[in-house]
Amino acid sequence: MKVNITINNNLMNKVDNLAKCNYMSRSAFISAVLNERVKRENILNTVKMLKDLLVKIEEKNGGDEEIKKEIDRFVGFVDLLEL
Repeated sequence: MKVNITINNNLMNKVDNLAKCNYMSRSAFISAVLNERVKRENILNTVKMLKDLLVKIEEKNGGDEEIKKEIDRFVGFVDLLEL
């Protein structure tokens, strides 16, 4: 699919340089970058859902202190990802 977008000249120069360094066309590089960004967003959303689920499980079951510590570590890690 072809698209028409407006991009700042400075950014486009950087994109062109990175594409060249990676032996890619401008279009292929932009497609690859967008694909990676979409994948990253999907992974982050899945991790956030897992975090919420673990917190709910912990709240319902109380339970083992070692498991609680691991859940707290995971929640802290996810919170860092959300910056």
